[in-house]
Amino acid sequence: MDNTTKKLHDALSTLITAYEELQDKYTTLEKENEDLKNEITILNSEKTSLESNLDHASSTKDQQSTDMNSMLSKIESILKFKTGKEENRSNQTEEPEQSVITKVDDIHVNEQKDEQKNDTGKIDLNRMESLLNGFGSK
Repeated sequence: MDNTTKKLHDALSTLITAYEELQDKYTTLEKENEDLKNEITILNSEKTSLESNLDHASSTKDQQSTDMNSMLSKIESILKFKTGKEENRSNQTEEPEQSVITKVDDIHVNEQKDEQKNDTGKIDLNRMESLLNGFGSK
């Protein structure tokens, strides 16, 4: 009987040791799981903040594009008004002035084509440059 008791004792000791190891691994995994949950919470918070910043930047960009397009439209209307005055005086003007008017009209036609190609939310730097060049040549 002594041998049977010793075998039973050894088996129970092995079982208890294995159980303690499993319990330690479970505790470690539980801590790692909690750390990962905390990291997910932090990352979600950062994601929300970045999305908010992106929305704000997009809104600001759209507003600036709208403002620039409004200013460019005003410049175009000023140039068209000045061009209209020059056409009324066309009988009294010299030929070089007519070529300037023709170039400005060509610029307007090209700009209208460019406007149709480009999205309305984008700032067209070429359009702005040509308007300013046309404005300076008057």
